[in-house]
Amino acid sequence: MSAGPIWAAVETEIRTMENNMDWRCRAVTVDPKNTSRIRIACRDEDEHRLVKKVAEAKIGTEVRVLRGELYLIKVDSVNKAAVLDETDEIRVGAAAAFSEENEATVAKIAWLSRKESAKAYGSMAVYLTKGTDARRFLADGFFHAVGESGVTSAFDYRPCPMQCYNCQELGHKSFQCKNV
Repeated sequence: MSAGPIWAAVETEIRTMENNMDWRCRAVTVDPKNTSRIRIACRDEDEHRLVKKVAEAKIGTEVRVLRGELYLIKVDSVNKAAVLDETDEIRVGAAAAFSEENEATVAKIAWLSRKESAKAYGSMAVYLTKGTDARRFLADGFFHAVGESGVTSAFDYRPCPMQCYNCQELGHKSFQCKNV
């Protein structure tokens, strides 16, 4: 399926749904690296939710709508007991509890510090669904976790080097190894 019919279907449906005959898609683009992936640019998060709902309903079953973008922040000085249970796994319902406490939508959380460490405090990564919430936490500098406040900062993603597990060399993966 190409970008043209998707653009027409989404625009037509939103015009009839919202009773807004002047509404137009901001942009519909084709990913240059993967031509089967089509992106629809939206003006704000409310429009993004509406376009996603329409795309899932109208485009068809052979088309898969990708999940929304998640915004990542790092929170330091978080109580380990508030995030991890006795088996050092993320507590069930922790993301929902943090969402309610911080008045934001937390999609998921990940513990960044060593789980087996005896330290009572550590760092966690918080995945938020709204960019405005992420900007708010970064501007405020604090994220609440079970009555205590952790210090927020932008998450600095550091990719690991590609290493082959057959020959232990860097720069390729084991399925590409020519040294076997």
